[in-house]
Amino acid sequence: MSVTLVDFACDASKALSKVSRTAADSDKGHVESPKLIDFATRIYTIAEGLEGRAVSDRRITQYLTDLERLCIFSEAILDEDDTIRGSRGVSLPVRSIEFCHLLLRFHGAVRHQVRIDAGELYDLETADLAKQMLLPQPSLSLSEALKLNDITDDGKLILAHAIAKSTWQFYGTKVMNTRWTGDKIRFLAEEGTQGCYSPLHPYVSMLFDGSQVTSGAVDLEFVPAEGLVHWAPRIFTLGALLVSIMSNSALIEHDEKWNWREGFNNQAFWCNQTMSNTAWPSLNIKSELLRKMIREAVEACLSAQVFNRRELTIDERKALLYKRVVWPLEYVIKIAGVQETRACWMAKQSNAAVLPTSHARNTGTLMQKSSSRSRSWIDRLVSSQLNYDIRFFYKINSTASRTKIAILDTGYDPDSLFFASLPRQKRIKGWKDFVDGSAAQDMDGHGTHVLSTAMKIAPYADIYVARVAKDDTDFTQSRERIAQAVRWAVKEMGVDIVSMSFGWPKEDKSRSISQAIETASTERDGRVLFFAAASNSGGDYAEWFPASHDFVNAIRATTSEGSFDTFNAPPNFSGADVLGTLGVDVLGASKDPENPERSDSGTSFATPIAAAIAALVLDAAKIDAQASGAQRNDQTYETLRTRQGMRKMFFAESMSRKMNERSWYLNADSFCSSAESTRKTELDHAALHA
Repeated sequence: MSVTLVDFACDASKALSKVSRTAADSDKGHVESPKLIDFATRIYTIAEGLEGRAVSDRRITQYLTDLERLCIFSEAILDEDDTIRGSRGVSLPVRSIEFCHLLLRFHGAVRHQVRIDAGELYDLETADLAKQMLLPQPSLSLSEALKLNDITDDGKLILAHAIAKSTWQFYGTKVMNTRWTGDKIRFLAEEGTQGCYSPLHPYVSMLFDGSQVTSGAVDLEFVPAEGLVHWAPRIFTLGALLVSIMSNSALIEHDEKWNWREGFNNQAFWCNQTMSNTAWPSLNIKSELLRKMIREAVEACLSAQVFNRRELTIDERKALLYKRVVWPLEYVIKIAGVQETRACWMAKQSNAAVLPTSHARNTGTLMQKSSSRSRSWIDRLVSSQLNYDIRFFYKINSTASRTKIAILDTGYDPDSLFFASLPRQKRIKGWKDFVDGSAAQDMDGHGTHVLSTAMKIAPYADIYVARVAKDDTDFTQSRERIAQAVRWAVKEMGVDIVSMSFGWPKEDKSRSISQAIETASTERDGRVLFFAAASNSGGDYAEWFPASHDFVNAIRATTSEGSFDTFNAPPNFSGADVLGTLGVDVLGASKDPENPERSDSGTSFATPIAAAIAALVLDAAKIDAQASGAQRNDQTYETLRTRQGMRKMFFAESMSRKMNERSWYLNADSFCSSAESTRKTELDHAALHA
């Protein structure tokens, strides 16, 4: 389980409590159950100490989506005598802080069993094996998948059958009280699928007590209403979902001006228009017989003649649903030779923002398998034992000075979905615009991506953002701004690490940036770490400036397996060994609200990763120094703050692997996942030999 789930719980509980109170006080809409309100209030106490503030509807939606992921790791069970029991007898209610601690524990691939009863949370102290190993990354709704993803034909058929069969199995139960819309059906990335989303295990998002019933007649099982084209809303909703899946397009958006009857009938009109196209279903199936079976199965769901019959009972409608819809889809899957291994899909990115002119970028990049592997690469660091220890360290040492990182780039977009989380907002401690003195903004998107990447890997560091260019074309005029930003970050803000994802073939005659770097380093006795992108020009150029400066750590880009990409600058075989880290198909935050994440490649995107890993190393040294209390450990920390000390640590066996004669691949997975005692030995060794 990712350590960031507690952050999600804290934020989501605020939103959930707000939603619950609003619903309870409103004359419109449904009223949440007392259990939900009580539970939201209890979790709300976890967020004590966080700033109270209004939460936008957009953020409430995102928080609830993240909170839904928490529910997947939990399962309620009840003894036959209706007494709540744990593995050690009758369970007592769990206090809010205990619930917080429960989320912080590492449980492995299990579902920890809890129960919510009468507004109280009970830890049943038992667990069973998870059916799937889930990756700690955001869930994806069916609507998002249809808008943003290239779903394979096998995936469409498996998904269609899974939703149809589940509708049949749960028809007439309380589970169907939640409308199974494109936003409610969600997918989670699973281990073994290289971070892909799989249609094999769709989830339905609902409230804790499973009572998410929306007001209005459309939520009843049978509605023989005047002017309504279909009287079995749940079966019609299934048909509309199937049309959408087979068309690879999202359902029409519901206009707030429509009443429930208008929305229902307009949806039916859209389905009819879509299916009238002879190319539907959009599947590469040549057999006209199989295509006809798919069409007839979906038409049955949408047909008033099949299900608009008053004499049918729920059980009879359920049996008809299996006969006319579920079984035909099952037959098509068997005959068409559908394979589960071809069913996964990955997010597709169409936007291609531009790097500064000194750095090439993969334009029009698809998030292919390498993006999924890159996501897993980053996720391992995010959920590592070290990040868990860092979180705990700052929890019990609330006054301790945090490691500070400065990002010098095109700024950042505060409206990006990545920054909707309040804990992330709180980590951004400083902003300075050296372009035009504006509030936080990013006209290019490059800085937003770079910042989000650093914050993912080092989520507990304090961040300072300096906007030094408007976009890629402005970097050639930015040298003096960059020098000012270096002085601001190091002297005024006191940062430990400076990340610079830009460069030029040579330094200009003014040497203003060099002077700023040298002055900052001298004034701090060398205890400040500079990182810069080496170059994306391949073998035609050596390292560009400022990466080529003696006080700066030049960073190259590798794949998630450690291969150095051809766009890297070659090593100087008469000079020092060079470092590279993940910089190919790196997933980061986007300015586009419709595509909140994008994949980019280049040394620009490897640089913040190296800077963030350096922050983790410094935090590990802090933890060691406090635990040991010896002067030697303080000296270790101070040495690692220097370029020489950090380079020695980066070349340690647990941090890097030699890929060729002069090139080393930085992957801190082994170091970050090791025990504190092991980390201590390696930190001391690096500092001693620096």
